[in-house]
Amino acid sequence: MRPDTPRDPLAGPDSGPESPYPIRLSGPVIKGFGRGSKENTVRSVEIHILPHLSLQSSPSASPLSSTPTTPDPTSSPGDNSASKPPHTRHHFHHFPDFYGTPLNLLILGYIRPEYDYVSLEALVEDIRVDCEVAKRSLARRKYICFIQEGGDVDDEGTKEARKWLRTF
Repeated sequence: MRPDTPRDPLAGPDSGPESPYPIRLSGPVIKGFGRGSKENTVRSVEIHILPHLSLQSSPSASPLSSTPTTPDPTSSPGDNSASKPPHTRHHFHHFPDFYGTPLNLLILGYIRPEYDYVSLEALVEDIRVDCEVAKRSLARRKYICFIQEGGDVDDEGTKEARKWLRTF
Protein backbone atom coordinates (compact mmCIF):
# COMPACT_ATOMS: atom_id res chain seq x y z
CA MET A 1 0.00 0.00 0.00
CA ARG A 2 1.23 3.49 -0.79
CA PRO A 3 2.45 5.41 2.28
CA ASP A 4 0.25 8.32 3.34
CA THR A 5 3.02 10.90 3.03
CA PRO A 6 3.60 13.74 0.57
CA ARG A 7 5.37 12.83 -2.67
CA ASP A 8 8.75 14.26 -3.60
CA PRO A 9 8.27 16.88 -6.33
CA LEU A 10 11.46 15.80 -8.16
CA ALA A 11 13.26 12.55 -8.90
CA GLY A 12 17.04 12.27 -8.94
CA PRO A 13 19.71 14.74 -7.93
CA ASP A 14 20.03 18.17 -9.55
CA SER A 15 23.56 17.15 -10.58
CA GLY A 16 22.08 14.77 -13.17
CA PRO A 17 21.56 11.02 -13.56
CA GLU A 18 23.65 8.83 -11.24
CA SER A 19 24.72 5.24 -11.84
CA PRO A 20 23.14 2.99 -13.06
CA TYR A 21 21.41 5.70 -15.12
CA PRO A 22 20.98 6.44 -17.93
CA ILE A 23 19.63 3.02 -18.90
CA ARG A 24 18.71 2.30 -22.51
CA LEU A 25 15.65 0.23 -23.41
CA SER A 26 14.67 -0.57 -26.96
CA GLY A 27 12.03 -2.69 -28.61
CA PRO A 28 8.86 -2.71 -30.67
CA VAL A 29 5.65 -1.38 -29.16
CA ILE A 30 3.52 -4.35 -28.05
CA LYS A 31 -0.20 -4.67 -27.48
CA GLY A 32 -1.16 -4.71 -23.82
CA PHE A 33 -4.50 -5.53 -22.27
CA GLY A 34 -6.07 -2.16 -23.13
CA ARG A 35 -6.35 -1.15 -19.50
CA GLY A 36 -4.14 1.93 -19.75
CA SER A 37 -6.54 4.16 -21.59
CA LYS A 38 -9.77 2.22 -21.12
CA GLU A 39 -9.78 1.48 -17.39
CA ASN A 40 -7.64 4.18 -15.85
CA THR A 41 -7.68 6.88 -18.57
CA VAL A 42 -3.87 6.99 -18.67
CA ARG A 43 -2.59 6.27 -22.17
CA SER A 44 0.46 4.03 -22.22
CA VAL A 45 2.91 2.31 -24.54
CA GLU A 46 4.44 -1.08 -23.74
CA ILE A 47 7.66 -2.76 -24.84
CA HIS A 48 9.20 -6.02 -23.59
CA ILE A 49 12.12 -5.70 -21.19
CA LEU A 50 14.50 -8.12 -19.55
CA PRO A 51 12.60 -10.00 -16.81
CA HIS A 52 15.28 -9.30 -14.16
CA LEU A 53 15.38 -5.54 -14.76
CA SER A 54 13.64 -3.66 -11.95
CA LEU A 55 13.20 0.06 -12.55
CA GLN A 56 9.78 0.74 -11.04
CA SER A 57 8.56 4.21 -11.94
CA SER A 58 11.18 6.31 -13.70
CA PRO A 59 11.51 9.57 -15.58
CA SER A 60 12.45 8.73 -19.13
CA ALA A 61 12.98 10.40 -22.45
CA SER A 62 11.80 9.26 -25.84
CA PRO A 63 11.64 10.75 -29.31
CA LEU A 64 7.83 10.93 -29.20
CA SER A 65 7.68 14.51 -27.96
CA SER A 66 5.69 16.88 -30.10
CA THR A 67 8.66 19.24 -29.94
CA PRO A 68 12.29 18.50 -29.10
CA THR A 69 12.12 20.78 -26.05
CA THR A 70 9.13 19.09 -24.43
CA PRO A 71 10.17 16.85 -21.54
CA ASP A 72 8.30 13.65 -22.15
CA PRO A 73 7.09 10.66 -20.18
CA THR A 74 7.30 8.61 -17.10
CA SER A 75 7.65 4.87 -17.36
CA SER A 76 6.93 1.89 -15.16
CA PRO A 77 7.90 -1.70 -15.77
CA GLY A 78 5.41 -4.21 -14.49
CA ASP A 79 4.14 -7.74 -14.83
CA ASN A 80 0.87 -7.86 -16.75
CA SER A 81 0.57 -11.64 -16.48
CA ALA A 82 1.93 -12.10 -20.00
CA SER A 83 4.81 -14.47 -20.66
CA LYS A 84 7.31 -11.59 -20.43
CA PRO A 85 6.95 -8.47 -18.30
CA PRO A 86 6.43 -5.34 -20.40
CA HIS A 87 7.84 -1.89 -19.82
CA THR A 88 4.95 0.56 -19.74
CA ARG A 89 5.55 4.14 -20.76
CA HIS A 90 2.88 6.69 -19.82
CA HIS A 91 3.01 9.48 -22.35
CA PHE A 92 1.86 13.07 -22.22
CA HIS A 93 0.82 13.42 -25.86
CA HIS A 94 -1.97 11.61 -27.68
CA PHE A 95 -1.06 9.44 -30.66
CA PRO A 96 -2.93 6.78 -32.61
CA ASP A 97 -2.01 3.14 -31.95
CA PHE A 98 1.40 2.25 -33.34
CA TYR A 99 1.98 -1.40 -32.43
CA GLY A 100 5.19 -2.86 -33.83
CA THR A 101 6.91 0.53 -34.11
CA PRO A 102 10.47 0.46 -32.73
CA LEU A 103 10.85 2.59 -29.60
CA ASN A 104 14.00 3.73 -27.81
CA LEU A 105 13.72 4.82 -24.17
CA LEU A 106 16.43 6.46 -22.10
CA ILE A 107 15.71 5.94 -18.40
CA LEU A 108 17.28 8.80 -16.44
CA GLY A 109 16.27 8.05 -12.86
CA TYR A 110 13.89 6.52 -10.32
CA ILE A 111 10.65 8.01 -9.00
CA ARG A 112 9.05 5.44 -6.69
CA PRO A 113 8.41 1.73 -6.09
CA GLU A 114 5.22 -0.03 -7.16
CA TYR A 115 2.42 -0.13 -4.60
CA ASP A 116 -0.84 -1.96 -4.10
CA TYR A 117 -3.67 0.56 -4.27
CA VAL A 118 -6.96 0.62 -2.41
CA SER A 119 -8.79 1.91 -5.49
CA LEU A 120 -8.39 2.57 -9.19
CA GLU A 121 -8.72 6.29 -8.44
CA ALA A 122 -5.72 6.17 -6.07
CA LEU A 123 -3.64 4.40 -8.74
CA VAL A 124 -4.61 6.92 -11.43
CA GLU A 125 -3.80 9.83 -9.11
CA ASP A 126 -0.34 8.40 -8.35
CA ILE A 127 0.35 7.84 -12.06
CA ARG A 128 -0.63 11.45 -12.74
CA VAL A 129 1.72 12.61 -9.95
CA ASP A 130 4.45 10.39 -11.48
CA CYS A 131 3.98 12.21 -14.79
CA GLU A 132 4.24 15.62 -13.13
CA VAL A 133 7.35 14.56 -11.17
CA ALA A 134 8.89 13.30 -14.43
CA LYS A 135 8.08 16.55 -16.27
CA ARG A 136 9.64 18.68 -13.53
CA SER A 137 12.63 16.35 -13.19
CA LEU A 138 13.35 16.23 -16.92
CA ALA A 139 13.09 20.02 -17.23
CA ARG A 140 16.23 20.47 -15.11
CA ARG A 141 19.45 21.53 -16.82
CA LYS A 142 21.36 18.26 -16.24
CA TYR A 143 18.45 16.18 -17.57
CA ILE A 144 16.98 18.19 -20.43
CA CYS A 145 20.35 17.99 -22.20
CA PHE A 146 19.45 14.34 -22.96
CA ILE A 147 16.40 15.60 -24.88
CA GLN A 148 17.42 18.88 -26.49
CA GLU A 149 20.68 20.13 -27.96
CA GLY A 150 22.80 22.95 -26.63
CA GLY A 151 23.69 24.24 -23.23
CA ASP A 152 26.76 23.92 -21.08
CA VAL A 153 26.06 20.28 -20.15
CA ASP A 154 25.94 19.08 -23.74
CA ASP A 155 28.97 16.78 -23.47
CA GLU A 156 29.86 13.80 -25.65
CA GLY A 157 27.93 11.38 -23.40
CA THR A 158 24.68 13.29 -23.65
CA LYS A 159 25.16 13.91 -27.38
CA GLU A 160 25.69 10.18 -27.96
CA ALA A 161 22.67 9.26 -25.80
CA ARG A 162 20.48 11.81 -27.62
CA LYS A 163 21.61 10.45 -31.00
CA TRP A 164 20.81 6.86 -29.92
CA LEU A 165 17.43 7.97 -28.56
CA ARG A 166 16.43 9.31 -31.97
CA THR A 167 17.72 6.31 -33.93
CA PHE A 168 15.17 3.77 -35.19
